[in-house]
Amino acid sequence: MKKIIFTIILFMLSLLCQPELVLASETGLVIDEFRTRSEQKPTEEYIVLKNYGVGEINLMAFSLTKKVASGNNYTLVDEFPNIVIKPGSRIVIGHRDYQGISDLKYTTGNSLADSNNAIILTDGVGQIIDSVTYGEVAFLEKEGEPLNNPQTGIPYLRKNGQDTDNNSLDFEAKIPEKPIDQNGNKVIISELLPDPDDGSEWFELFNPTNQVIKLENLKICDLFGSIHCYSFPAKEVILPFQYKTYDQLLTKITLNNDGDMLELQDYQGNIFSNSGQNYGDAEGGAGFTLFGSQWRWTTTPTKGSQNIFTDIVELEPATTKSKKKASTKKTSTKTKTTTSTKGGAEDDLMSDSEQSTEAKVLGDDIMTIPDRKISHQTVGLFLVAFSAVNLIGYIMWERKDRINEIYKRLSRKNN
Repeated sequence: MKKIIFTIILFMLSLLCQPELVLASETGLVIDEFRTRSEQKPTEEYIVLKNYGVGEINLMAFSLTKKVASGNNYTLVDEFPNIVIKPGSRIVIGHRDYQGISDLKYTTGNSLADSNNAIILTDGVGQIIDSVTYGEVAFLEKEGEPLNNPQTGIPYLRKNGQDTDNNSLDFEAKIPEKPIDQNGNKVIISELLPDPDDGSEWFELFNPTNQVIKLENLKICDLFGSIHCYSFPAKEVILPFQYKTYDQLLTKITLNNDGDMLELQDYQGNIFSNSGQNYGDAEGGAGFTLFGSQWRWTTTPTKGSQNIFTDIVELEPATTKSKKKASTKKTSTKTKTTTSTKGGAEDDLMSDSEQSTEAKVLGDDIMTIPDRKISHQTVGLFLVAFSAVNLIGYIMWERKDRINEIYKRLSRKNN
């Protein structure tokens, strides 16, 4: 009996002395960095794994997959070869189109989406070692709050190896420093054509300075509906006092007919200038144009040149009673105001004090009936007659007893 008890005690002690099985995630293996695309190519992407632990980690039979918004999985690397990551080391896994230096390529043709994706690292037995989610994805195992969808060409990087199991806390966008022209914030959005009668939509920029301004590393974005940004290419400039237009066919920016607004921003999203306000319902063929500090509709859009203000005013002629039925047709009348050009392009945009308006109303002749007037003499005669009648009536009322007695005498005499 003592031998049995002693054997049980030794067995239990041996269990306590067994080395604990440590998962790779607990040794510090994490997804450390990723980029979904470059500015040049949508599939030039990469994923970086790093070992923040103290021991070597063998990635044999590990796999990388992506999960899309619907929850479906797609393989990026179906099975890692015999690769060992030493403590503090990292490996770069690139798409086949990735042009940088990589330790391993994707084993499939799949690629990360620009939005609404999860990147999942799994070991050889299907255990999730680490994951990163951005956007909206049907992924129950996601770590905390997901990241915002990445910007084009901007990677996400883990903050100093931090792993709190909350993606929004553990990662930050790695936005590179890009030079911005010191006069970039002086560029003005000067005119929009949201609803052209023919051709494509466009917007116009104006340089009010006497310096050449570089537009490189700036972008312009619309703010309503299907939002889109256009990044100006390298070496793009706007000359002194130049009006420069950009067509929708180039920028892919759609100005909504029911209202929109543009903002000029740097690559970090800082706002340099805007188109003033949401313009509301667009006037067909009219430009939404800046005059001085005010945005106004003009029926004379001036693509790439000095702005001209031409207003549209709708007038409805008054109607009066007539033997002939008056016209009820509304007459639309244009009034034209042209800004003075004496001060040059800059003065034209920056001042709206020299404006004049000339209007001419065209429409059917309107028949009218002359007013009938009552003369003062007629009124006077009427008042005299009215007073006399009232006076006679009053006297007769006061003397009614005497009149009644006279009436009785005359009646007896006649009888």
